[in-house]
Amino acid sequence: MDKKSITIGLVGGSGRMGQWFKRFFTAAGYSVEIAGRRTALTPVELARKSRVLIVTVPIAVTCATIKELGPYLAKDALIMDLTSLKKEPVEAMLRYSEAEVIGAHPLFGPRERSLKGKNIVLCPARGKRWLPWLKDLFQSYGGHLEIMSPDEHDRAMGIVQGLVHAAHMAMGMTVAGSKFPLSTLGSVATPNFKKKLQQVRRLFSQDPTLYAQMLFYNSYALPTLESYMDNLHRLVSAVREKESATIEKVFAEVGLYIKSGNYETIL
Repeated sequence: MDKKSITIGLVGGSGRMGQWFKRFFTAAGYSVEIAGRRTALTPVELARKSRVLIVTVPIAVTCATIKELGPYLAKDALIMDLTSLKKEPVEAMLRYSEAEVIGAHPLFGPRERSLKGKNIVLCPARGKRWLPWLKDLFQSYGGHLEIMSPDEHDRAMGIVQGLVHAAHMAMGMTVAGSKFPLSTLGSVATPNFKKKLQQVRRLFSQDPTLYAQMLFYNSYALPTLESYMDNLHRLVSAVREKESATIEKVFAEVGLYIKSGNYETIL
């Protein structure tokens, strides 16, 4: 496609991820415009003039934004979103626009300098014109693409994001509640504990609203956390009763799961 004929619009483009993708598309040679609460250009005006409209607003207002802007898109345009959930946004894009639809989830944060080696999930839902363009663009900059259905994506994110973030929150709460000075813990820390503590520190330095919405709006997050709690209670009971057989069984069960897949491919 001729780059000069493609205007890429970012709704919510003044946010950190919006700014990241503005830099990315601009560096790739495309004309990029943004619209938000503080821009002279309104989101509706941007939707009317964009060949590719990307919605990058908070999860809580994503579907409402799509509902507002979808009708202004041309049938041969593309509408995308960049939220960490896919089922409801993709359904909204299909319902409120006639444009081609691709849900997208970049699995990295705005601190990253490039796309090289980063994972991006794409959920194509309507049309065949824009998907090859998007795949070629992301892959040409070293991105790794995974094509999934919106439901499969959300199920996976219940684990990849919901479980991990909640576990890190709980670890942070437990460490803070211990009242141990961090300097003391650091002086006796194993390499693994240091790594975990760095992950906890990074999480608690970010926007709590974003992480709350990841947990609240993914319908698979709560069942995943309930399963996690059940397993944690199982371990607590084994520790309380000093049941070595239970721990051995857990190691066997999880070890079998890990051996059943190609674990090295994700490292």
